[in-house]
Amino acid sequence: MKNLLVLAGVATTLGIGSTGAFAQGGYRAPQCDLKTGHFLVNSGVVYIKGASEESDRVKRDRMLSDARRNLTDALRRGQENNPAVWYYLGRYYVMTNDLVGADSAFDRAEAGIQTVPRTSSTTGRSRGSPL
Repeated sequence: MKNLLVLAGVATTLGIGSTGAFAQGGYRAPQCDLKTGHFLVNSGVVYIKGASEESDRVKRDRMLSDARRNLTDALRRGQENNPAVWYYLGRYYVMTNDLVGADSAFDRAEAGIQTVPRTSSTTGRSRGSPL
């Protein structure tokens, strides 16, 4: 619930929901190294990016619809443990003013990111790996 309140405050502050709010700010890549790992997730990201840079409301809505379709198709095709799917679904929900959906999706993304093994920057092996 705390995440939802913070998300609502951020959305209000940024003016999310107003026409062109995302078109003015453009697309910002995630600050973490988030691998899409599946062609449908990658397609969803392309549509999210396009929608965030589009000022025409009709085109933006169509791109958001395509993003949702690709991301939910990825879930149906076995990507439910892929944190990138949930992260980009969260972004979709923010862009469509569904703060409850965004909160749930970001929670799933965060939980998934915590279970992905990190690699050492020097060896490329998983931490704790005996090799």
